[in-house]
Amino acid sequence: MERKPFISVIMPVYNAEQYVKQAVESVLSQTFTDLEIICVNDASSDDSLSILLDLQNADSRVKVIDSSENVGAGGARNLGLEAANGSYITFMDADDAIEPDLYERAAAVAKSDDVDEVVWGLIEEHYDAADRLVRTVPIVPKALTVTEPRELTELIVKLEEDTLFGYQWNSLYRAEIIEEHQIRFEKALFYEDYFFNLDFAKHMRSLATMDFAGYHYFKRVNASITHRFTKDYFDLSYRRVESMYKFCCDCECVDQTVYTVLGNKLLRYTLSALSRNHNPLAQMGWKQQQQWAKEQIKRPLYSDLLSQAHVSNPAFSVLRFLIRHRLGWLMVWMGKIVFSIMR
Repeated sequence: MERKPFISVIMPVYNAEQYVKQAVESVLSQTFTDLEIICVNDASSDDSLSILLDLQNADSRVKVIDSSENVGAGGARNLGLEAANGSYITFMDADDAIEPDLYERAAAVAKSDDVDEVVWGLIEEHYDAADRLVRTVPIVPKALTVTEPRELTELIVKLEEDTLFGYQWNSLYRAEIIEEHQIRFEKALFYEDYFFNLDFAKHMRSLATMDFAGYHYFKRVNASITHRFTKDYFDLSYRRVESMYKFCCDCECVDQTVYTVLGNKLLRYTLSALSRNHNPLAQMGWKQQQQWAKEQIKRPLYSDLLSQAHVSNPAFSVLRFLIRHRLGWLMVWMGKIVFSIMR
């Protein structure tokens, strides 16, 4: 019988030859050693697979899955889940790094509190085009352990507010729950991590957060907004807010905090979508954009959330005013201004 490690680390790898060795070694050098790392090569066209095989030959804790088909990060994580043997599951991206004692700390919390999930903080490390570190942003939750249903929901909303709920690599998940309920990543361009976490949250009974920024999230220069456009961006963003709102309603935990957190999220996603509509790749004229704005603000969440939300961001306050008065043409102009600034 194959040994059952305490933690399975799943890492999707796609054309990451420049970073993957460092990422894997940051797992292998952990002070906590009762782990396996499952690296899923997602049909890379560079030298990633060769690097992974060398690492596998050097350390028996490394397992390599070679996918001949490119299935995306979520699909690669699903392949890893099928092969995982750990009592707890976590994830890592192939171009990031972790603190040497992260898993030791997380495992200690999981064991002492016997919780279904442990969440830790992160450090965003922003790099310029020359790959020089220009800014670091730590995001760290308070140390808490909750087991009551209402407290669980309130903590999940707080993690969403702090932008910590939308990742999968800052959590340790009880594997039994994932397998019992067949929780898997969707095939989506955005938010597959978020929907995985929300599916898991529906079944967990305990949650702990660590006041430790153990994950280094390297944010390197991407293409400008002019070169980024995804048709489904707003539909997926709306669904993100809608699904969290439904989760809170089902848990009978809708209060002022929920209205404020989710209302501000909805305004942010709306403003971002209005800006993206000006991207030439969207192929939308002014009349089409006005019609789009008028149609979107008919959706139920706008009336459900915005009348109750406390909004402090001046841009969001203006946008809420325009939405309330159905001023679609001014919403389009507002998107144009943001696009001009961001491009």
